Amino acid sequence: MVGGKVIFVNLPCLNKNTMKIDEEKLRRCLYNLRESELALSELIRNTGMRFSTNKLTGDLGEFYFKLASSRFPKLFESLHQPAKSNEQYDFIAQINTESHPYKKLNKETLRIEVKTRRNQSGVKYLSGVKPSQFDMLCMVDIASDYTLKNIFFIDRETVAENLDKYGRLIFNENMAFHKIVCHQTKVGFSIVEVSC
Repeated sequence: MVGGKVIFVNLPCLNKNTMKIDEEKLRRCLYNLRESELALSELIRNTGMRFSTNKLTGDLGEFYFKLASSRFPKLFESLHQPAKSNEQYDFIAQINTESHPYKKLNKETLRIEVKTRRNQSGVKYLSGVKPSQFDMLCMVDIASDYTLKNIFFIDRETVAENLDKYGRLIFNENMAFHKIVCHQTKVGFSIVEVSC
């Protein structure tokens, strides 16, 4: 525990606000994705070309953010992607006034930007971060096998104060005021919500 309250949720934890998903099928798909990525990467790189999975990683990060958030119905009253895919933020949320993020940000409606990093150790650079376009940044950390590790909630002011001269956020876990931690188990996922 990092401080504050800790809530444990074992998946699946289904209620009317929870996204339903077949976790075993998701696990198989992620395994197949990783194996295909390795084979495709080798095939393409052998031609001398570069290969990146950044778009897939970003979309998967947004999915994980929505999935993990749905497991904590007291976090957001509602959470939706904007109708247009080219909006300057990834989600719009009506926040629960009893939640830790509300108490930190004191806003009922939030524009949320999601940035995802996969299999990065050491310093995590988040590029293209524009604090004027969101109220809260969520950094999704996923493992090399595409499974969820952590989601960190960072307020706009902290982001703005920590941008380098190139407009990148050099991410540090201490920036987060709230986080969701995911542990893989033999029967699925165990997700923990932590108020930092």
